[in-house]
Amino acid sequence: MRLVASGVLTVLVVLSGCGQGVESEYRAAGRADVNNRIDQYSSRVFDALQVKIAPGLNEGRIPRECPAGGAGVYGLDHFWQVDYLGSAEIGLAVARLHDYLKLEGWHIDRYETPPAVPSSVVSARNPKDGYVVWAKGIQDQNRVAVQVSSPCVKVAEGGS
Repeated sequence: MRLVASGVLTVLVVLSGCGQGVESEYRAAGRADVNNRIDQYSSRVFDALQVKIAPGLNEGRIPRECPAGGAGVYGLDHFWQVDYLGSAEIGLAVARLHDYLKLEGWHIDRYETPPAVPSSVVSARNPKDGYVVWAKGIQDQNRVAVQVSSPCVKVAEGGS
């Protein structure tokens, strides 16, 4: 699945750990490898939500130069959303994503559902490579907003 931008992204939440220094155990051959990993995780997250693509799907990518790590350190945030979902569908989609992430061995940092919170939310970190997934149902906008973030990684010299 390839996400295609169709409008203005209206929900941005930054969950990056880049400002706190480089997580030196994470390395990549180049920025393209980080971008490809983001695409893979976003595709898996979309599949786990088990919703139909709606015309309101928006996408945005924000590369992060991680200044605390110096030259050759890079991070990427990928934001997207699925619109025009029914209230019941939103909660079920976030629950399916939670179950998928847990089954795949991700560390669940937060998982809350109504009535404890107004809308379902899940955030998780992959202990193998430091990538983070965050998703929140936004009931009053009939959408699920998603962010997939890379850790700050050291990219190989000349890695693009």
